[in-house]
Amino acid sequence: MIKKNFSIFVALAFIVFSFVYYGILGTKPIHPTGLIPPSPTPDITWKTYQNEEFDFEMKYPSNWKVAEITEVNGQLVEPIFNFYPQDTSSQPPFIHFSDVNHVSVYPYGIPTEGISGEYQASFVNLNERPSQAIDFILEDNTPWATYINFAQRPASWQESGFIFAGTKTMNLKLVCMRDDQPIELEKCDFGDLIIRSGEIDTNIRKTQEIMLSSFRFLR
Repeated sequence: MIKKNFSIFVALAFIVFSFVYYGILGTKPIHPTGLIPPSPTPDITWKTYQNEEFDFEMKYPSNWKVAEITEVNGQLVEPIFNFYPQDTSSQPPFIHFSDVNHVSVYPYGIPTEGISGEYQASFVNLNERPSQAIDFILEDNTPWATYINFAQRPASWQESGFIFAGTKTMNLKLVCMRDDQPIELEKCDFGDLIIRSGEIDTNIRKTQEIMLSSFRFLR
């Protein structure tokens, strides 16, 4: 059932925007006014995942799982590598719209529309030079997701490849704005702004930042 629902979701997403292959499309960039205060480093044990086929490695907590996905319902899909907590109730594959705690690697990108919402330049320290690194933020400026596309990548990656960290938002509330006026979510369209409010687990977010900071290409 999960695989079937995922296939339906991807098919619907294809209809919306056929030109987007990069995984994100924020509609209102904002500029940070200062550094986000660092959170305490989670006291956890780390493992290192290496993938020689797609030439990358990344650290992840020992109590997280790794899912390597190249097919859904017996059909080949763009490769997806999901890293997520063991107690996650949902099952992979996860994409950037999935409302679960995960860090994911998409060497070929994802053939669907991007996220609409407020964002800012990311403060995550990286080993690899990005062509774009942004944090999607909640209404109170709390980062809840990070998208990174790289300036230089191995031959095993496509230009649309990216990594993404998404944090589950509790008590999520969405407001669609058009010309600075709220409209019904059902009428929200490309070009409108989605404002998100809610709460995230700050320890999960800190863990994700450490994972993103550890990502590097194998050269």
